[in-house]
Amino acid sequence: MSRVKKNPLWSLEDLIRQHSSGKPHPPIPTHITMSAIKVREEVFQHRNIPAFMSDSHIRDLATTAKDRDLAAILVWWDGKKWTLIDGHHRMKAYAFANKRSHAVPVEVFQGTPHEAVAKALESNSQPKLQMTPSEKTHAAWRLVVMAVNLSKAELSRASLVSESIIASMRAVKRTLLTKYNKTESDLAEMPWHQARNTAKGNDNEWSPEEEDKRVAVMAAALRKVLGPTAERQPDIFIKALEMYSPQLWKLLESAVAEPPEDVSDEDA
Repeated sequence: MSRVKKNPLWSLEDLIRQHSSGKPHPPIPTHITMSAIKVREEVFQHRNIPAFMSDSHIRDLATTAKDRDLAAILVWWDGKKWTLIDGHHRMKAYAFANKRSHAVPVEVFQGTPHEAVAKALESNSQPKLQMTPSEKTHAAWRLVVMAVNLSKAELSRASLVSESIIASMRAVKRTLLTKYNKTESDLAEMPWHQARNTAKGNDNEWSPEEEDKRVAVMAAALRKVLGPTAERQPDIFIKALEMYSPQLWKLLESAVAEPPEDVSDEDA
């Protein structure tokens, strides 16, 4: 089978094999040249940030990077090279600032490949370019699919979602694997909302292209009417949204995190 598009689970499996048969890591560095750092976004970048937000954040960071180093990025020894597990925007900012040959400050994480995947999400969940609730639940789903050796408590701690939601995701995963004959590779590329709906037997959704189009149109309409007001006054925006449509507000809450259904606590 062709691997034109990198499947995150395939990439993680390759990484596990490489880590187990690779070389011990060299002495712990404090700085590493950018060219010596391997980037594996399909495994360690849990976020799906709109391009306009990501590009703006990178430009802001690059302005700072021209004059001084940014906060240390987090790297992990994969058996061959130091691999980036947190700091993707900072790496791109250094490149944008024409500092590709620059030795950037690093911190080193030591652990198994599964622990490195969890650490990447734990780091992403901290308040930098803050993850939206939907990004957080989708990233938690990716972690449930990929980091099979971690407990509910470890998955919850890394993703900052509750153990009950992790249990619900595990139940959906079991349903898709057993009842719908999905593979773990299928699940690794499936968004959480799609996985949940499929497990319920509801596969009637727009194509990703049509959904992206509808999202862009609605986002543009909101931006035209509200400008930066909602971002500057998020508490007011949330209350206004609830006043605008209590029913929509309830739907949004349930879409972000749905209570578990028929979840057993057999998994630790």
